[in-house]
Amino acid sequence: MNIKHNPLNETIIHEISVFRSALEMAKTYTAGMSHFHEQFKWTSGVVMIYSGIDSSKSDIFSKEFLKGKIHWEWVSVAPMPKYYDGIKVSANLSIPVKDVSYNSRFVEIGRFLSNRIQVDLKENEAYPFLVSKSREMEK
Repeated sequence: MNIKHNPLNETIIHEISVFRSALEMAKTYTAGMSHFHEQFKWTSGVVMIYSGIDSSKSDIFSKEFLKGKIHWEWVSVAPMPKYYDGIKVSANLSIPVKDVSYNSRFVEIGRFLSNRIQVDLKENEAYPFLVSKSREMEK
């Protein structure tokens, strides 16, 4: 019996929304809600939430997956230098935050997004709390 490990080697992010703070990001995602079922992910000084493209729904993305590439439709990210297990939005509403620093892929994505935060916030001082751009992810 042969066992082979073939890890993913590329994550392609199609849309990145940068928030100025984790609280502003949490408020945006919970606006008008009394509860929120998803959790944010934390690593490398950033908190994020994303939507991956299901590779089983398309031949194109299935082939990409077999090549070690996954695609994220979008990611929202905000600086969060220190890990906290939740973000309190109101007296009755908190968003759980999971530390994913144990995962090397998330650590690399977090570093990439941390760098993007710095660039995007400097370039877009006029936005009150959100900077949204589409760029091709550089290697």
